[in-house]
Amino acid sequence: MDDDKKRKLSKDIIDAFNKRKPIAATLTKVIADWQVYFFELKRYKSGQKLLKRIGPVVIGVELEKFLSYEYRPRFVLYNLINSRSNTLITIIDQVIKDERGLDATVEYAKHSDTYLRSCELLNKKSQVTLFGKVTVENIIKGILSFVENDMYGNCFWSCDAVMQLSRLLNEEHKREEYFDKAVELARQKVPSAILETCSLGTEKWINDNRSLTINEINSRISDSIRKFNFDDIPEY
Repeated sequence: MDDDKKRKLSKDIIDAFNKRKPIAATLTKVIADWQVYFFELKRYKSGQKLLKRIGPVVIGVELEKFLSYEYRPRFVLYNLINSRSNTLITIIDQVIKDERGLDATVEYAKHSDTYLRSCELLNKKSQVTLFGKVTVENIIKGILSFVENDMYGNCFWSCDAVMQLSRLLNEEHKREEYFDKAVELARQKVPSAILETCSLGTEKWINDNRSLTINEINSRISDSIRKFNFDDIPEY
């Protein structure tokens, strides 16, 4: 092969290399990179959630496969005091918005170049911080903020969580203030027929939550940890 043909072949190889499609990151790679940033979180059941426990709740990030070529990071929070359901109910399911007000997404093919921006965005905008110890009152405030600003879905379980979490506060006036605020929001945002169905009787639901004791709450938390296999999730 003469030199001209060699040079042309080399050029064709280089051009093909430069035009190749980026290699899409695998879920394992995506999870590993997010776990480096949010180092207190641990992967849950080999899935797409990274979680940690703060007393009565579990919080973290879900890296939802949004489309075949991209994922969407979400902030999630689960209430361990709820003992009525055999399904893990999301109390906060917060889609993170970018500067344009659009859902923040990351293409798998561009993950390595762009995921850090989404990490920073989620860390800045999540309703509850994902670093360090968080108080029950701050968790309550985060849930209430989510309910007040969320325009979609049924907020019954979020209000239910606030009512239950409020029983853990030391100051009586705060316990009742947050409890009553949750009841008010539930009545404002959940249609009365749905509220009656979800609560299995609105007045009984209110009275049962108001009378929850610390022992009952601790028992429910233990049951939820066992039921949903949260034993390996780190606690802060």
